[in-house]
Amino acid sequence: MADQRICFVSLHSYGYFVDGHGLTGGGAERQLSLLAPALTDEFDVHVIVADYGQDARVSQDGVVLHKSYDPNSDPSTTERLGWLADLASTMYRVDADVYVHRGTPAFAAVVSTLVDTMGKAWVYNVANDANVCERPDDLGRVRRRLFERGLEQAAAVIAQTPKQSDLLQERYGRDAAVVPNGYPPADETVPYDDREYVLWVGRLDRDQKRPHLFSDLAAAYPETEFRLVGPPGDDEAYYQQLTSRVDELGNLRYEGTVPPDVVHDYYRRAHCLVSTSAYEGFPNTFLEAWRVGTPVLSLGVDPARIASDETLGGFADGEFERLSDAVSLLAADETARRRLGETGKRVFEERFDIETVASTYGDVLRKQIRASG
Repeated sequence: MADQRICFVSLHSYGYFVDGHGLTGGGAERQLSLLAPALTDEFDVHVIVADYGQDARVSQDGVVLHKSYDPNSDPSTTERLGWLADLASTMYRVDADVYVHRGTPAFAAVVSTLVDTMGKAWVYNVANDANVCERPDDLGRVRRRLFERGLEQAAAVIAQTPKQSDLLQERYGRDAAVVPNGYPPADETVPYDDREYVLWVGRLDRDQKRPHLFSDLAAAYPETEFRLVGPPGDDEAYYQQLTSRVDELGNLRYEGTVPPDVVHDYYRRAHCLVSTSAYEGFPNTFLEAWRVGTPVLSLGVDPARIASDETLGGFADGEFERLSDAVSLLAADETARRRLGETGKRVFEERFDIETVASTYGDVLRKQIRASG
């Protein structure tokens, strides 16, 4: 094992590393669970996770997981200070050369401040476009300043896309290395004439993911099967409203939360994946679809922006009727979905294999370790 030690601070990622402990995170955590093991040939890789009742240290796929505090309780101010002390002591015990946080600006402010007190290097990995724009604006004055200071002092900032890199430069004057998300290649695919339904995958969030628009598509094509996959969001009333409508539609089925090792079969059997998101950073769902040759149709997020390849197609440019027409075509036309699906699979294999992505990510971390050493 390499001597250079890196540590990701990612409290909600434990369920993606260890089966049976729930999935409280999202795309950033899922991506970390794929990236961290791919880095173990070159680095001594550690991850700080939340307290799920596990042992203080758990080894999984060559990665050491360190238990910190339980962030899902409703703490008093004193207990919050205890959380901070617990996280700090865990970071000190790990004693990494570089600490990395991939997630929200609010928590990035905490991690960067603690790393600064340790005199170590830290790297911020942007996990969503909103981490650069909307979310810093929602922070209070103190936390926003801590976040901005963290960006200034970061040994490196990693963006998922050129767009995020441009936003970081425009808003903060900060250069960023661009490293996309990645996935392992697929073991098998399903023939295009055996595909069964139109698929949607994501958290049932009203404002960003907008799954109610997917139910509108299902209502428009009652002869086509639709599948909705993902955990509830934070709005219980919206969740109840959405699932009630699903129950009214005979061709739309809600599958609930599906474990990462099971969800890939849904992609394999889909005519296409539909994204109704208003915005995304770098959607893992696109990669999960492309790796098994499933076309991606997107209402608001251009797949070509993610992959830098105009041949991917599938972008409705915000026009619901255009999205609807594309869904109808791919559900009925095997040749059309084969053409788009094979293009997506080719692009995935050329650019988004997890080993290729990990190599680029490792280059960034090695450079910072050399600079700080």
